[in-house]
Amino acid sequence: MPTLAPSPARRDCDNPLFDSLPDSRATLALDWVPLVPSKAESLTVTPPPRSDLMRSTFAGSRVVGEQVAMPQPGDQFFGFRLVEEIGHGTFARVFLAKQESLAGRAVVLKVTLRPTREPERIARLQHTNVVPVYSVHNATPVQIICMPYLGRRTLADVLTGYRKSRVAPGQSTRKAVATKNGSSVAGSRSRTGFRMPLEPAASTDASPAPSADPLVGNVDAVLQIVVQLADGLAHAHERGVLHLDLKPANVLVADTGEPMLLDFNLSYAAFEANREVVGGTVPYMAPEQLLDMQTRGKGVVDARTDLYSLGVMAFELLAGKYPFPFTSRTLAEFDGLIAARKKGPPSLRELNPNVSPAVEAIVRKLLAPNPDDRYQHALDLRDDLERQLADRPLQFAADRSLPERLTKWRRRNPKALFAAMLVAALAAAGGAASFAVAETGRRQTQEAEAKTAATHDGLESVRLGLVLRGEPAEREREMKKAVALLGEFGLPFDPNWREKPAFQKVPPARRAALRADLGELLLLVAQARWDDAKAGAGRKDAARDSLLLNQLAVGCFDAPPAFLARQKAELEAAAEDRPVERLAAVEPVGPQAMFLDATQLLANGRYRSAIALLRKVVQIDASHGAAQFFLAYCQHQLGEFEQSVERYEMARSLLKNDPRPAFYSGVARGLSMRIDRDAEAEDSFTQALAIDPNWGAAYRARGVARMELAKWKDAADDLTAALEHGASPVTVYPLRISIRDRLGDKAGAAADRARLAKLKPEREIDFITRGYTLLPLDPRAALTEFGRAIEKNPNSQAALQNQACILADYLHDERGALKALDRLTELYPEYALGHAARAMILSRTGQREAAHRAADLAGKLSGDHNVTYRRACVYAVTSQKHEADRKTALELLKKAFRAGFHNARRYETERDLDPLRDLPEFQALLQAVKALES
Repeated sequence: MPTLAPSPARRDCDNPLFDSLPDSRATLALDWVPLVPSKAESLTVTPPPRSDLMRSTFAGSRVVGEQVAMPQPGDQFFGFRLVEEIGHGTFARVFLAKQESLAGRAVVLKVTLRPTREPERIARLQHTNVVPVYSVHNATPVQIICMPYLGRRTLADVLTGYRKSRVAPGQSTRKAVATKNGSSVAGSRSRTGFRMPLEPAASTDASPAPSADPLVGNVDAVLQIVVQLADGLAHAHERGVLHLDLKPANVLVADTGEPMLLDFNLSYAAFEANREVVGGTVPYMAPEQLLDMQTRGKGVVDARTDLYSLGVMAFELLAGKYPFPFTSRTLAEFDGLIAARKKGPPSLRELNPNVSPAVEAIVRKLLAPNPDDRYQHALDLRDDLERQLADRPLQFAADRSLPERLTKWRRRNPKALFAAMLVAALAAAGGAASFAVAETGRRQTQEAEAKTAATHDGLESVRLGLVLRGEPAEREREMKKAVALLGEFGLPFDPNWREKPAFQKVPPARRAALRADLGELLLLVAQARWDDAKAGAGRKDAARDSLLLNQLAVGCFDAPPAFLARQKAELEAAAEDRPVERLAAVEPVGPQAMFLDATQLLANGRYRSAIALLRKVVQIDASHGAAQFFLAYCQHQLGEFEQSVERYEMARSLLKNDPRPAFYSGVARGLSMRIDRDAEAEDSFTQALAIDPNWGAAYRARGVARMELAKWKDAADDLTAALEHGASPVTVYPLRISIRDRLGDKAGAAADRARLAKLKPEREIDFITRGYTLLPLDPRAALTEFGRAIEKNPNSQAALQNQACILADYLHDERGALKALDRLTELYPEYALGHAARAMILSRTGQREAAHRAADLAGKLSGDHNVTYRRACVYAVTSQKHEADRKTALELLKKAFRAGFHNARRYETERDLDPLRDLPEFQALLQAVKALES
């Protein structure tokens, strides 16, 4: 039996052995356009030559020696139209701009003459409370950083408004605005290296009017702000990034209300041995940071330095004033500043009587002069803040006030006033019984918190298993996980679950979010149960079971998502055996509602529409691992493999204990046309197996990757492991037969053939695999197998595309291929590769106008290099009779090359490119591809 050496035509067909994606609508995955940075959208853009740069980038500006005039509002700048300047410094300008290449979306551009590693460090961070970077453009000597426009109000604006409201007419406000930063993004260094505030830009109609803000002095509101900033800092610190310039001006209050860290200009990677002298802004510097400036790098700064600065901000927001003097602006006067900090801050409770002893203890611990006496991790701070907000004892700061602790207990137990009085009496007497009661309550609260956290963390992974339609055994495991999570709180069998201790012990501040998580889980379990059974004989029973879960979910939401009503209508109709009532379309509000709607679109094969919603979800919550994963999955299904790889990697960083992001990343790499992707695919599958060493499909997929790399012995070992760990023998034996033939193991190959002959294909993936294996031997037999896969699933994306591939490239039946592709694009109207393949067949049959329309539609749906390459082939074919199409074909080929299509074999053997082959431009492109491969 011949081996499965790839051929140009074969590699155009979908490879089910490399994929095995669990989706009954599309067994073979065939893409993510991110919010936060991706290689496709946000990494460094190579600038044109300097002379061109100056002409194209600084239109109307002057270059004098090495000094470049900054752009001005109204300029067209790197594809952006500058609207207004919203901040500036000595070496930087910050603009509100419109990104005209992306529907004129509002963005913030930071243009600096001193390029930094700020964007590289922000690119490591994907967190709700960190302003992300869209893209970076390096054009020496200028660096341009593009960020989303989320609002322009910072905590500095809040404090300035508060101070102005308290200044008597005619009184100087100099002290109040000494550190105000009008920019929402950036700043600059002074010559001495420490941070100097940016001057605010001129006020505009859209600027927030200065006024007293209810935030300043409001203890609970300030703690809510600080807990979110602590969470964002913890995320940055875990990834080795220190901010080192925390101050109110560097905290954006987004229009949606979230505080967001920005301006990582002075940040540095904690693991780097060599660093510059750390700067900062004097009023917010920790003692060691001031010492570091004074001694030019001999101070020791770390994550605790950031926490000190956060403590200064917390003090300022609670008291309305700074805890320490900051009049010095020279290094010589730093001794006085350091000495003031060593004395500690003034009494916060004297400045704001609403501050409790526990809150003051938190702030004092943050402002401890010795870093060893501070919070050691941002997560510790977050934990104490959440405990305070939930009326629980602090864990890290000294919580010595007995009256406050009893007040907290009484708030947590409003029905137990008598017990509270008893506990107070026993506590005063030092009785052991009080300790036992308090200890029991503390243990129960900790258990409830652990369950809450486990439910939230577990939901991220369970979402994947409930939405993706895997093999029955895998599906059953995911359903068991989901039911176990629900069971922690008495669901789905106890309608009074909210009155039980498991839920009542959850901190009040977390109950609404927990209810929503449980409601979402109920809806997803209901949908999975219904999807698995609605085509079978027990559909009515499945509908009734799922309807019970749907009804339980109603009470979990403050505002039930539209998904719930649509699901209810479908289930009621199925249970009563009547048509589904059409409901009015409702725009989803909030990330949870948008995510649920996106899962429904995904299940119906409307991947492009699902992407639009999932982008909004991750824009609001970049740490939503399931949304990041499904963005990748949708683009994967649309054939945009390079983009999906980047989003899968983002999902992998968020879902650290789930092997699926790494596995699917490997699948997408394997399907890419880039020559270097097979080795990367092998690495991805290895990463997946490190998390789940019992996953048969991952062994099989790595075996295929190793076959592509000619690692025959390793591939055979993987396929044996795949069989041992439950992979379908129908999909594994053909591969192992091929390898054993190549290795000269005739007996082993014969034994596998005998085993394979006894197996009966049952699933869609089985027939697709058999068809793919038969393709080099007998294309007609392969075509029959793909037809049987379509009988199993009439909507099989993989079978239809492979069927078209055989008809066109092996049997030269263009009419039959076109019929299959018509069906494919009808079922999947957003699948760009399907439209591109259809355009290629139309061009070969002389239907130039129809071919161009299909090719242009594919280009509108996707800019992936695979799609662009196929569009080039279309125009190359039509150029045989219309010479003008050659120019378009060559431009598209160059575009595909620039986007990453670097497969010299395809350029050399693709028959559709024959009309271009003798052109000097084509030969030059081919040589460039070969040079990259070598």
